[in-house]
Amino acid sequence: MLIPFVFTLQVRPIFNILNHGSKFFMESGKFSIDEIMIPYYGRHSTKQFIYGKPIRFGYKVWALCASDGSGVYFEPYCGADTNISDAGLGQGPNVVLDLCEKANLPPGSETYFDNLFTSFPLLDQLSEKQIAGTGTVRQNRLAKIPIIKKKELEKKERGDKEVLYSEDQVLVGWKDNKGVYMATNKFTGESHTTCSRYSRKDKKKIQVPIPEMFINYNGGMGGVDLLDMMVACYRVRYRIRKWWFPIYAWSLSVCAVNAWRLRMQVTGVKEPFLDFLRELCVAMMAEHGSPPVRRNTHVTDPADGARFDGLNHWMVGTELDAAGKNRRRNCRHCALQKKPDMKTVYLCEKCKVPLHVHCFKGRIFYF
Repeated sequence: MLIPFVFTLQVRPIFNILNHGSKFFMESGKFSIDEIMIPYYGRHSTKQFIYGKPIRFGYKVWALCASDGSGVYFEPYCGADTNISDAGLGQGPNVVLDLCEKANLPPGSETYFDNLFTSFPLLDQLSEKQIAGTGTVRQNRLAKIPIIKKKELEKKERGDKEVLYSEDQVLVGWKDNKGVYMATNKFTGESHTTCSRYSRKDKKKIQVPIPEMFINYNGGMGGVDLLDMMVACYRVRYRIRKWWFPIYAWSLSVCAVNAWRLRMQVTGVKEPFLDFLRELCVAMMAEHGSPPVRRNTHVTDPADGARFDGLNHWMVGTELDAAGKNRRRNCRHCALQKKPDMKTVYLCEKCKVPLHVHCFKGRIFYF
């Protein structure tokens, strides 16, 4: 049985905080919906395998992102226990409707998704919410629609198309390198502009007519992929076997990408993500970090009178560790001489300075 993320105390607060802090990117107006894979190669009942993905093993997350690559809302996938409302339209359309509702997308927003999510009942629901939806369509979902078949479409010249209208919905079959179907409830299927494509026959680039909805789809669909790419550039490295830690590390990277996007949006100045990440790490360490504490910082050099008084200098064992054994510490004399074997389990009882027995006998305590 799958362990639901919804009832898991380690994970649900992470997504709640992440979704609460992503409300700054609602003004973009264009959003893309897709899936994200968080790499995880251990054993867990919610781990997924997706063939052909850059990250094949890991946790799957439904993501709604702005077109510039800023994360807006995330929902982890955990099978039948996924926290997605059932609208009776199937898994893909249910995800789109639920993310739009939870993210509180304002009327007039534009959403883009691939053929996993697109369906004509979904476009009807989005029209009722006054939200535009555009996505590619699978051929097996066009069985009862009188549009040109894909085999016939691919025999046509590049740039040819066929358009069907039904109320506010538009379905276009367009011949690019291959036949592509796309549906929308906002844009038209008219070809007012062209795109550049390489022609093997002419051995040069040619201009091909492209429908309006395809131009808008190409400009708004890549938000989730942009976020995933920026997270993968400087992914947090860890060696922890806890199943929830990859999700925590991924959430930190998403927050860093969102903060970088937000600062460029406020200042209007473009800057490399690596420079921002370095500045962020330095600021966090200065605010919350502390310098490393050396194990022997409590050892102080005694005064010359105590060093050479010849009284009560006894060799004793160092303090005990958790296993009940004497801790190995660096001999003061050997460290100054840069000798290879510096570890000792003895120290001077009076001076509290780690020393080998032969170093103590030589009366060379600290120099």
